[in-house]
Amino acid sequence: MDEKSLMEEILGIRSKKDRGETLLFEDEAEKNPKFDEDKKKEEKDNLTKKEEKRQRKRNFEKGKRRKRTVGKSKKNVKNRIRHKI
Repeated sequence: MDEKSLMEEILGIRSKKDRGETLLFEDEAEKNPKFDEDKKKEEKDNLTKKEEKRQRKRNFEKGKRRKRTVGKSKKNVKNRIRHKI
């Protein structure tokens, strides 16, 4: 074993022979075994946040529709909604 390969082994450096690149770790999953779990949890959180945002938007739109009462002009209703926001 030459000096370079010994240093690579000690430092945990893996070299990609086909590209000629030297990387510290092949991928994040090898470096951190919990990486996949953390990433999945983060994606799930992002999905729930997006769903909550969609639901709030839907509820807001429903509220707007309810405020338009019979006998009121559209202009008055629009102004009333605009000032509440």
